[in-house]
Amino acid sequence: HGGETVRAVYRLDAGPPHPVAETFGAVEARGFFPQRGWLVDPDGGEVALPAPLVSGAQRVTIRVSTGQHPHRFDVSRLAEAMASARSQGCGV
Repeated sequence: HGGETVRAVYRLDAGPPHPVAETFGAVEARGFFPQRGWLVDPDGGEVALPAPLVSGAQRVTIRVSTGQHPHRFDVSRLAEAMASARSQGCGV
């Protein structure tokens, strides 16, 4: 909670770790963080990954720092959720 996430890393399923920072451009281009302040002062504890990057994965693991335990998220039904959102008119 409230942790700075600029140096967080993520892992898709059992793949290698990647810095979350490498996704900032894609996430910002999609308008997820409309206020650039998040990138300057990211203490809200949020991490956003582009849906196309996560699609097909079963699990996303995010670790904010080496001093914190990783958080695992089940994304196995992401494609289904996105299809449902599109069918309801959401421009995801």
